Amino acid sequence: MWQWNQAATRISVTLSIPKCILLLVLTCDSNGQTIKPIREEVYAPAGSNITLSCTYSSAVSLQWYLQDPGSPPQYILLILHGVGSPSRAPGLDPRLSVKLNDEKNRVDLEISSAKEKDSAMYYCALTPTVKGDTLEDDITPTSPEEYYLEGSRVKISCNYTVKSDILLWYRQYSGSAPQFLLYTTVTSKPSVIRAKPDDPRQYVNLNKERTCVDLDIFSAVVTDSALYFCALKLH
Repeated sequence: MWQWNQAATRISVTLSIPKCILLLVLTCDSNGQTIKPIREEVYAPAGSNITLSCTYSSAVSLQWYLQDPGSPPQYILLILHGVGSPSRAPGLDPRLSVKLNDEKNRVDLEISSAKEKDSAMYYCALTPTVKGDTLEDDITPTSPEEYYLEGSRVKISCNYTVKSDILLWYRQYSGSAPQFLLYTTVTSKPSVIRAKPDDPRQYVNLNKERTCVDLDIFSAVVTDSALYFCALKLH
């Protein structure tokens, strides 16, 4: 379901001025969708503000990863392409932030007051839209963020503008990969398939016009706090 394009960026910051921050580039193409750094080399002194940028063609979400020497890549930031809503890894340094440009074809990682410990390889990656298969950019959440009291009923909705066979819901906790929750067929008598083990508090519903899909969560608990993805499979 989830496919990733990646571009790698290494930066180095020391107390000497100036010091090279080297960006090593790995670009790839998936379903015609690409992501790559704008610059291969950046020079910046310690204490300065650094912006690492990657351009992309289209995406469901954009992510940034950090890799220290000898360690695997570590997720740090995610932002949804459609609504620009960011999600941060737990305990992430507040000096790091992510944003999209107005045209939504570039994702920036901003590091304020750069320190020597920021020296690492940084990856920008995307979750692509997949035309004719599982994901399409024609499905969008009705709200980028929702707040509920514990014990209340949660309702998350997405509108879609193309005909679809299946509508799916995923949940992503900070620092983890998206998890499939359930999907519904788009028929006169919809059939629902759930993840195993399933959460009986979760239900999926379609409106009569077949233009909106809802995820209902009854008796909300604190652990329901997460990022939720709606997706579709085309005819």
